[in-house]
Amino acid sequence: MSDDVIVTLTVQEMMVGAQVGVMRNMSAITNKRPDRYGYDDENPWETDIVSSQAELAVCKYLNLYWSGLPRFGVDVGDIVDVRCVKSDSRRLILHESDSSDVPWVSVLLVDRKKMDFKLRGWVFGREGKIKDNWKDPTGKDRWAFFVENSELHSMKSLCDWVNANRPALK
Repeated sequence: MSDDVIVTLTVQEMMVGAQVGVMRNMSAITNKRPDRYGYDDENPWETDIVSSQAELAVCKYLNLYWSGLPRFGVDVGDIVDVRCVKSDSRRLILHESDSSDVPWVSVLLVDRKKMDFKLRGWVFGREGKIKDNWKDPTGKDRWAFFVENSELHSMKSLCDWVNANRPALK
């Protein structure tokens, strides 16, 4: 069971996250990359911006470096991935191609004016990618693993795991 954590971004952090989100969206447009997994986003600009800011919120909480580079690797500090959801009733979504070996954090933007992000908890990919979680809730043949919020581990336990597995500085 998770214990939600609220992280508030500063104005400067909000701006950096927004700039990264805009760059990600422009890269997708320029390279004609379609939305992944059949996702039809009505506002991809907002999604890319808020998702980038969510990654930054997780970095801030875990005291990890965030490069903001496009997602060709792991989102946060080379050891944690992030999924941002649009409402508290939404679940953490994992896809078959998602890494089984890294923690996945579920994040929700709870207050746009204050830039408060709720870090709802986490699971390793292998914990969430189980048969009981394999679902198509929209009925649009968009199957994925949907992890219930009650199945998420506490953010404190992720801090402990990160501190024990933090990559060494080179």
